[in-house]
Amino acid sequence: MNPPVFALAAADSAVVAALKTGSGPLRVYQFGLAPQPGTPFYKVPYAVWQFAYGSPENYLGDRPDTDYQGIQVDAYAATDKAAREIADKLQYAFELAGHVTGFRGEEIDEPTGLSRSSFDVEFWTPRT
Repeated sequence: MNPPVFALAAADSAVVAALKTGSGPLRVYQFGLAPQPGTPFYKVPYAVWQFAYGSPENYLGDRPDTDYQGIQVDAYAATDKAAREIADKLQYAFELAGHVTGFRGEEIDEPTGLSRSSFDVEFWTPRT
């Protein structure tokens, strides 16, 4: 089951204002799916997310109906300040549906030269 990362980001006007341009896509991607430099739709800033940890909510007499999911979110931008601002907007968008549990720090991404700001958020996601 996918956590509501994209849905929550798309529902937040500050995230949309920062990570969407015109009719282009909202630049919040699952890990490994962000457009690469020199390809169509590549634009900075953007964010990526990936599963970091989690487990099903197990019961003795029934199948799990909910998954506990720890998600790592990375915001990329041209400057440290801009990466922090994107990360802050995403944290705010997620806080009513999940819990921000840690800050992974900041660094310069070697291949792209972009600044990265990272945090973890946890969701309890119902199975459908």
